[in-house]
Amino acid sequence: MTTTSLTQATTSGAARGTRRTRRDWRGWAFVAPFMVVFAAMIIAPVVYAIYLSLFRQQLIGGNAFVGLGNYVAVLQDDKFWASLGRVSLFLVVQV
Repeated sequence: MTTTSLTQATTSGAARGTRRTRRDWRGWAFVAPFMVVFAAMIIAPVVYAIYLSLFRQQLIGGNAFVGLGNYVAVLQDDKFWASLGRVSLFLVVQV
């Protein structure tokens, strides 16, 4: 019976690091177009909607900053809680 030994080819650490960096860059290059479109179509409108929710819209005289006053008004409104109850009931019935 013969004995055979296997030797692994080794590469230097510098060569592995360069190859990995190149691979990482390519991955980001494929993801970048999606991230740009996602930010433009999803994130920017959500941020703008939050910004607008901090103001009271007035037809004459411009917008007035009210801070969290709009949210306080909604949470104190009975119609909001009634509609939230209806939506919750619809959710329970459908699921």
